[in-house]
Amino acid sequence: MGEALTTAIAQLALQLSHEYQALATLQRYLAVISAYEETHGDTGQLRALRQECAATHCRILEIERRLADAQARRRTLSGYLGHGEGRN
Repeated sequence: MGEALTTAIAQLALQLSHEYQALATLQRYLAVISAYEETHGDTGQLRALRQECAATHCRILEIERRLADAQARRRTLSGYLGHGEGRN
């Protein structure tokens, strides 16, 4: 159980890292498109891009919640197995 939980935590952390990178890319793209569309009066891509940024934020929040839950389970399991703080 502990090994599977550790693997799950590592996978969630990696997934979270990828989502952060995706969000950073989307935000850079949003800045460029916003400047372009402001200059040229076109707003065709902004709505879809903002929606994608919002969806990415939602995925990040969900992954962070799942990661926090998994880490709490690992700490609890560690305590039950005698690996908690202050134990040898």
